[in-house]
Amino acid sequence: MGCLSGSRNISRNKSPPFTVEQASCLYKIELVDFGWERDADWLLLGAGSGLMVSVMDQETRHRYCIDTDVLPKDRWSVFGDWLMMMERAVDRVNACGWFSRYENGLPLINALSVLKKRPLVYFGAYERPDLLKRFTVARDLGDFVDRLHALP
Repeated sequence: MGCLSGSRNISRNKSPPFTVEQASCLYKIELVDFGWERDADWLLLGAGSGLMVSVMDQETRHRYCIDTDVLPKDRWSVFGDWLMMMERAVDRVNACGWFSRYENGLPLINALSVLKKRPLVYFGAYERPDLLKRFTVARDLGDFVDRLHALP
């Protein structure tokens, strides 16, 4: 069975043209689904599983997450396309972590730049803050969590 056949719609959005499951299958990008017990369908992009899971625990509107540290290098070439599909299937996309492991975070910054809705990001100790101007940037992890809680 192909990626587009037989999939159930696991998104809460009213009528996405595809599901989270289909987007992940098409682009061969695996993410973690915390399930329906979450309060919304947000997606968290993290760098480092400990930090990512901590934020998932703090903000239960994140249903999906992916640790970009373990994303295979060959998937970065399609990550922006996958992220555009995901933005249409989830309620919101946010990112937090150090993001310096792979090309100093530039592939992630480029991928986040394709989003229509400005993401909230926390890039710890990032050396190029000028590249983050197109995002809503938290100054530290506490600020990131506080801003997440304040989002509608």
